[in-house]
Amino acid sequence: MGEQAVELARKLGDEELMSLALYARATTALVTGDYPTADACYGESVECYNRVENPGARLFPPYAARGMTAAFCMDAKRALELGELGIQYSAPRGEQWARAYAHYALAMAKWMLGDLDACMLQAADSIKLHLRFNDLSGFVMVAELLAAIALANQQTERAAGILGVVERVWMEVGGSLLAGSQPWLVPHQACEQQLRKIMGDDRYVEAFTIGTGNGVSLSSAAEYVLSGRDRSGPLTKRELQVADLVAQGATNKEIAGRLNISRRTAEVHVDHILRKLKFASRAQIAAWVAEKN
Repeated sequence: MGEQAVELARKLGDEELMSLALYARATTALVTGDYPTADACYGESVECYNRVENPGARLFPPYAARGMTAAFCMDAKRALELGELGIQYSAPRGEQWARAYAHYALAMAKWMLGDLDACMLQAADSIKLHLRFNDLSGFVMVAELLAAIALANQQTERAAGILGVVERVWMEVGGSLLAGSQPWLVPHQACEQQLRKIMGDDRYVEAFTIGTGNGVSLSSAAEYVLSGRDRSGPLTKRELQVADLVAQGATNKEIAGRLNISRRTAEVHVDHILRKLKFASRAQIAAWVAEKN
């Protein structure tokens, strides 16, 4: 459809439509990992934008998206230049949506250049802007970057928690995780595999579950990925379900059957509940549930 749009816009000779069509075509290329096509189309989109008379607020040059493309090509210097162009364009005009992605491009560039403090500041600015638009997919992109940074800094619990946030937030977007987009999905899966190898499945699941508990709203998800503070309460939603079944006298095997999970996962949940509540027995869990209800 992007290719058809570009073809139609060329036939019409409409620079504004051409800029928009090229932007759409480029974005399709970016999310499928075709970076040369993405860069070329974004570049031509900018050229078309510059030929539009009085574009006003209805059109903007895709500096931010082109900066993201450069970052995925590991060209930090170019990503930095394009991200800054995006800010320079957006800031004086009050434009904020594209600016959120410009900050994301700058965050990636700063990380590649080894300036972690600047990276975190840019990531925070990007997330705050995404919150204004309830931009779930944009938020997830930045969160994925923060998970990678946490892993690189050996902050394994934090990294696993952020992956949990990502998967919980993505449930609101719908469809396959990260839309199956290779530039984001492949690093996500690699991060998970490495964390499981370092932490072991039990510790990973525990930290991941804390993340999902903090991803029930975009505001709580943002606070968690930026601060690392757990605001999900003593037990996650799943752990509360398990606790209720324990209170009913269900065995781990019965809990697994009722919740359609493995027996080992049920055992892990019960262990997490005991540790979080500082209990020593299932009877104490039952008493806690009775008191809570």
